[in-house]
Amino acid sequence: MRTPSYEARRIVDDLAQQMLTMPEKLRLLPGVFFRELCAAEDIAHTAAEIEQSIAANVALAGRREYLLSVFLSCVHAAACIRLPQHRAWPAVMDAQRHAGVALAHFVSFAEASEVKKARARHAKNAQTKANDTIRLYVLDAAARSTALRTPSSAAANIAKKLDNAPGGLVEALKNFESSLKADSVERVFADYIRKDVDRLLPLCPGERLTQPEKQKRFERWKKLYVCPAND
Repeated sequence: MRTPSYEARRIVDDLAQQMLTMPEKLRLLPGVFFRELCAAEDIAHTAAEIEQSIAANVALAGRREYLLSVFLSCVHAAACIRLPQHRAWPAVMDAQRHAGVALAHFVSFAEASEVKKARARHAKNAQTKANDTIRLYVLDAAARSTALRTPSSAAANIAKKLDNAPGGLVEALKNFESSLKADSVERVFADYIRKDVDRLLPLCPGERLTQPEKQKRFERWKKLYVCPAND
């Protein structure tokens, strides 16, 4: 048989489940609120103090309205534990109403977070596409190098040649319509090469190579990149 106290605890538990994606110090709040209010001699006085504390906490910016709704749900849930049954059920309904408001805030927050992630992914994909031309240029140049024996030395040499061209490195990046910054190209070029070496010559999990082995691997990558059939 459903009782007001059972429903009150269920609502608090549902709020705690809803907050599992949040930092631990926040996800524990529904249970903390409920226990503290149930133990209070004067629920109304304790509730007013806690509500004021939440409203004044600058660290909760962006989540304040959501947490206030969670808290108010817990207030009514705690109140129904002490009330006679004919008054407890309306308190349960009030607790559920505030829990519904909290859910609306939660969904809105989650949707905003997904939009932000989608925009970040789109920006990253656009940046990657913008740098495809220069990435392929770097890989081609590295694969056709002869005296250079490591990805980092190849990257440094390629960057130096671009810098020595008319207009220097900045103008070269513009010609490639690249979004790269001049002060980071050596690192990025080396990363392009290493990732393609790993693509064509993947290592086993935990495999470690000596420097001479790394150099031989780089030489083998050059052959595979220029002529995939030449293994």
